[in-house]
Amino acid sequence: MTTATKVSQFLSGHLTLAELEGIPKSDQYEMATVGYTLLTEGRIEGAERVFLGLHALDPYDAYFLTALGSIAQRTGRLEEAEGHYSRAIEINPVSVMALANRAEVRVLAGRVEDAVLDLERVAQLDPSGVDPAARRAAMVARVVMNQLETQTT
Repeated sequence: MTTATKVSQFLSGHLTLAELEGIPKSDQYEMATVGYTLLTEGRIEGAERVFLGLHALDPYDAYFLTALGSIAQRTGRLEEAEGHYSRAIEINPVSVMALANRAEVRVLAGRVEDAVLDLERVAQLDPSGVDPAARRAAMVARVVMNQLETQTT
């Protein structure tokens, strides 16, 4: 395939920048591991830089979007976080982590009814709570239920 053809496919949305540049998914996930490590170490700016770069390489990767959502959430940018999580869910509707995180953001934003829908979906996807995000979602659900009970009494 010629460079002109590749660029044309990139411009039409049929190739990601990573595909155009020949950066394999395995290399992208190695970079994501570095970004995740930075995030867990509290080095938010570095983690954000890594995941913004990865998102530029492949805007259709739900994990990169979920990581950006987590970064935005940690820095109090709740609307931005919800946007990243929502886009991740559009790409991967069974992402327990994105659904659980979006539910948490929605609770923080006072949108409990919307959060409940996400929490119900998490419970459907992982009824045993195997995924750590599903266990966290169950804790968020308990908090939401307590809030709702307090409001009705």
